[in-house]
Amino acid sequence: MVKPILINGFPRSGTTYLFRYLQWKFGEALFEPLTSPQVAVEFIKDERLKRDLLIKNPWNVNASFYRSWWIYDTKTLEEFKELVKGIPLKEVTLHFYLDLFQDGWEVYHIIRHPADNYFSYVNYFYGGRGFGRKLAFSALKGLAKLGFDSHKFFALWEMATRICPISSYSKIRRSFEAAFVYMWTVANWTALKTLGERRILVYEKPETLETLPEFREFSKNNPFKKKTYEGREKLFKKFDALAREVGVGEEFELLMELMR
Repeated sequence: MVKPILINGFPRSGTTYLFRYLQWKFGEALFEPLTSPQVAVEFIKDERLKRDLLIKNPWNVNASFYRSWWIYDTKTLEEFKELVKGIPLKEVTLHFYLDLFQDGWEVYHIIRHPADNYFSYVNYFYGGRGFGRKLAFSALKGLAKLGFDSHKFFALWEMATRICPISSYSKIRRSFEAAFVYMWTVANWTALKTLGERRILVYEKPETLETLPEFREFSKNNPFKKKTYEGREKLFKKFDALAREVGVGEEFELLMELMR
């Protein structure tokens, strides 16, 4: 019996493009059923599965198998596996648990250059706003919708900076970048050690995508469009130093070798 395919990757590393491949190959696939069940149900017809995904998902604090982002217990994932058994899917939070899915799925993991991954991540989740004054002023719009006025916002902002003094916004940004580098490295390194190079897909090397069954046929009408960002090399140098600083320098370098 042919196993379905599971594709995992750090957020904003190309998994959505590969989700379209899963749809093309299998006719139906699940889009991040663990992390985005409200989106996943839009792509499936089975009413029972739709209901169960919305009720029994780890983002619902009332669900019996709730845990936390990227951290699940075995019982959580065993229940989840039974729920989606036999269905192709893509996820962005299974980096530490890919071994549990190898019995029922052909598992692949995609890696993207950390600087491009970061730019895409920030642009998508933070609207490209960056940090500091721009972030503060953009927050006003959201607060206004909640009934806050600008005077109240700045009073809260001033109070927060007194409690947790910050000498410059660059320090906030640097802390965020360090956290990103650490998470990116640990997630991708764990996936590589679990699956081996044969099941690692590299965003910068489209030829690796051809290890997916029938991918070449899919790509004829769905070409892979690689995107790189201005400032990539400058940010990479910073990431290289940050990786060593947070204790994952060796793993970071080995991942970069894989992408060259």
